[in-house]
Amino acid sequence: MIIWLAISKKKTCIAGNGASKTIHMGTTADILLVDDNQDTLSMLRQLLQSEGLTVACAVSAEDALCQLEGRQFRLLLTDLEMPGMDGIALARAVSLRAMPVFLMTGSIALDIPYRADVAGIRTVLYKPFNPNELLRVIYEYLPERAA
Repeated sequence: MIIWLAISKKKTCIAGNGASKTIHMGTTADILLVDDNQDTLSMLRQLLQSEGLTVACAVSAEDALCQLEGRQFRLLLTDLEMPGMDGIALARAVSLRAMPVFLMTGSIALDIPYRADVAGIRTVLYKPFNPNELLRVIYEYLPERAA
């Protein structure tokens, strides 16, 4: 007797805001971008895609973790302050992956560089930052993608 099993290559993640998103398992993207601010997410996605980078977006750290279960990313760019799990906790949660993590923040708290370093975060970008600075930092870790 032969039993055929259909294995789905899709997964549905439920974001912190209740929205669902279908993830295509096994696919690769250059950057996973995480920010709870939709305007920031949209602006950064457009900037990075205009540079020819492939970008997936998550509206929360929990959404990002869900996406990381089924896809490969070469770099994680996350906001610090988000409802639920913050960007530093997200960095700790993905610390076993060989993936650089960059942190964006508008906070001026003096302990951020230390906390980021302990969590394995490679770079902290303070908002508002120059888009060229973001691209420079990204291309240090993805040199073959530089224009």
